[in-house]
Amino acid sequence: MRDCIKLNKEYQLSFQLTKTKLASSSTERPFDFSEMYIFGKFDSFVRRCEKIIDIYSIINMYSCLAESKIEGISSFHLKFNGMVITLKKQDYDFLDQRKQEVDH
Repeated sequence: MRDCIKLNKEYQLSFQLTKTKLASSSTERPFDFSEMYIFGKFDSFVRRCEKIIDIYSIINMYSCLAESKIEGISSFHLKFNGMVITLKKQDYDFLDQRKQEVDH
């Protein structure tokens, strides 16, 4: 997922460099393409990848609750574990940025 994010940045950087290069050239036709049209879906996919990375980071961070000896923490662990189980049971494709269920 991090590679997809990097790839999107590189594509957009290459696009901007080419656009600038062609704009400064008197012999080349100007770069007249919609960035939203070209990168819109990829940008949405990158936002989804970032959300998934955040979810996994949170799961990793709080998974240690199960081993904590702090008094009263078990109720928080049970609640957190229930949320993780619910998330794992979802049957939709988390990578499909068109599916808004992930955002809720």
